[in-house]
Amino acid sequence: MSITTKVGTIHYDALLSNYAADYMSQQNKFITKELLPAVIVNKQGDKYAKFSSKGLFDVKNDLRAKGTEAEMIDTLFMSSDSYYCDERALKEKIYLQDIINADAIVQEEKRKTFRLVNALLLSQEYRAASLVFTAANYSSTSKATIAAADQWSLNDYATNDPQKQIRDYAYTICNRSGLTYSDLTVVISDETMNGLRRSPFIQNYMASTVAKNIDANVLAGYFGVGKVLIGAASYNTAKEGQTVSVSGMWGKNALICYTQAGATMEDPSFAKTFLWNGVGNAATQDRGIVGVRKWYDENTKTNYIESELNYDQKIVFEDVAYLLSEVIA
Repeated sequence: MSITTKVGTIHYDALLSNYAADYMSQQNKFITKELLPAVIVNKQGDKYAKFSSKGLFDVKNDLRAKGTEAEMIDTLFMSSDSYYCDERALKEKIYLQDIINADAIVQEEKRKTFRLVNALLLSQEYRAASLVFTAANYSSTSKATIAAADQWSLNDYATNDPQKQIRDYAYTICNRSGLTYSDLTVVISDETMNGLRRSPFIQNYMASTVAKNIDANVLAGYFGVGKVLIGAASYNTAKEGQTVSVSGMWGKNALICYTQAGATMEDPSFAKTFLWNGVGNAATQDRGIVGVRKWYDENTKTNYIESELNYDQKIVFEDVAYLLSEVIA
């Protein structure tokens, strides 16, 4: 695809798009792709299925009299809503005066692409954290605020057991969905993780002969769930141009949920990222889809690199999630 303009040729660069997609798969700090599995969509905007566990455990009248029809039931109540994959794009300049030779410009293009994709993924992570850790996005039966006396803060670890709280709320999910504890994922921030490492409850959980190396796998065993995801990404909370003030974006909350790897439009995972395949190169759900365009402005002797993602993030099955706010002080 190319569009000729007075400033040169604008086109999606296959090499840089592939490089960007490969870079996306190497991220170990972002958890969006695990928490909100990508569903590749062919339309930028369309309807998607929302799920509910209503009626899942109703005892049905399955007796059929001779010559009559069987009773009609819904085994998984579904409704629909709409998504729209907004275009998210950023660009950078490459001045020809800064390029020494042909090899250098290739490396500079890759470096710029690296930075652009990182910025796009950081924004995507921020939106995911805002979506799933905002209490207003949940009904009263899927959220709770931890009382100050029960918080997992350092001074309270002697009396408050985070395992009990997680398992109590996880039981609520299992009871209304048919899932088991091992199906569930717990999401916390690295700030909360650092506090939990010093919890005497967790230290006592470890064998005395084993080094006290508390990681996500240990926490998963402690909570009795299938997986623990730790949001470690940080962002600048100050306005552009002001003194930088970096803070973790995942806050002091905890989320218990069911998330299905490789989820499709029909799979009842807690939340999804609808990712439009209308730009860049076709890609798998693990790699995502990113488009990288480049063009040359003859008037300023400047090359431009632009990276683009088109996506929308939605909670599609609230019944398989429970949000705990303010788990630490």
